[in-house]
Amino acid sequence: MTLVLEQAWNLALEISPLMVLGLSVAGLLHVLVPEDAVERHLGRAGWRAVLKSTALAIPLPLCSCSVVPVVASLRRKGASTGASVSFLVAAPQIGADSFLLTQGLFGPLFALWRIAAAALTALLAGFMLDGLGKTAAGRVLPTAGARIQWRQAPAAFLRHVMELVGAMSSNLIIGVALAALILSFLPEGQLARWQGESPWVSMFAMLLIGLPMYVCATASTPIAAALVAKGLHPGAALVFLLAGPATNLVTMVMVRGSLGWKALWVYLGSITAVALGAGWLLGETGFAPMLAEQCLHDHGGALWWQVAGSLLLGGLMLRHYWAEARQRWAKPKPVEDSSAELTLTVLGMTCAHCAGRVDQAIRASGLASQIQVDLGRQQVRMVPATGGDMGLDALRREVSRLVVQAGYEVPESSSTGN
Repeated sequence: MTLVLEQAWNLALEISPLMVLGLSVAGLLHVLVPEDAVERHLGRAGWRAVLKSTALAIPLPLCSCSVVPVVASLRRKGASTGASVSFLVAAPQIGADSFLLTQGLFGPLFALWRIAAAALTALLAGFMLDGLGKTAAGRVLPTAGARIQWRQAPAAFLRHVMELVGAMSSNLIIGVALAALILSFLPEGQLARWQGESPWVSMFAMLLIGLPMYVCATASTPIAAALVAKGLHPGAALVFLLAGPATNLVTMVMVRGSLGWKALWVYLGSITAVALGAGWLLGETGFAPMLAEQCLHDHGGALWWQVAGSLLLGGLMLRHYWAEARQRWAKPKPVEDSSAELTLTVLGMTCAHCAGRVDQAIRASGLASQIQVDLGRQQVRMVPATGGDMGLDALRREVSRLVVQAGYEVPESSSTGN
């Protein structure tokens, strides 16, 4: 047990400063690249939309579950099928935070290889869909998402960082724990003996493990690093890092429902082909031994910035869990005029990032004075803004439209006015 805790602490020291830096970059991207700009650039079919979709998606830290509502929202606002699938593929595979984490654990060469493979996968999927048939753009709806004002930037930055911390905290803890167990108990060279001379056995194994499994790009990185440190071929680790974050069984069902069978097969086929090809090419270039040596390199002791990063990241995670516990156990706040309270059932919220998108969509409209998003109950409770002349029924329809526009579902007759 002591060895596992020691390995976990060493991993935390290694990744925490990189995670803090990555979260900061993601927060800045959220402020500087507003959602309406993404929607505006993805509103037409064609190769330019696919290129823009890939370029815009790569730095965004979205998991394979939270990216589906974003893509559904883009489709409703005019994005083509090719551009939508490109965004769907690129965003979960690598973001600003996971890129910096990969660079720290594997070195810059592997990080650049990973981001190039993610871009190639997204481009291949988008171009294939556009080439297989004329893909119409989604139905354009008026957008309520306003550009973030500079005076609102600090609050928007902190809110987005905390959303990301909430979305990745549990997965990151599990990833570090699994990596620590691998480093502690898996014998040296065991994986090298198992995969033999050819990396194809281990690459196919990582593909079969990664495709149906839910693991985000950030949490998968320390697991892959620990496996490489124990002898796994770096090409097989790359397959896991590309296939694991990009999809899971839940995402497959959601893609089939929102984009159709053709998009699903192109989505899975592109991920599989590029992941295996990139992993094989990594071994053929002769870089694999050097990457294995760089993986989880030892600095010879904890540096001050590693300790500071660990404390800061730990503090952010504790703040998230404390706020989540308070929300889960707190009684609903009394409303002065209970007849004006509106409760909506919202389906499709799978993480804190989803809850944040719903909260932001309603808050930006100015229609509510109080908003409570209950992720566990899949509900939104709100009090209309004072001075509004909109009736409760009209407000219910407008809020439902905003939630659907954000990429989520409001069942018919699911809203109540108390």
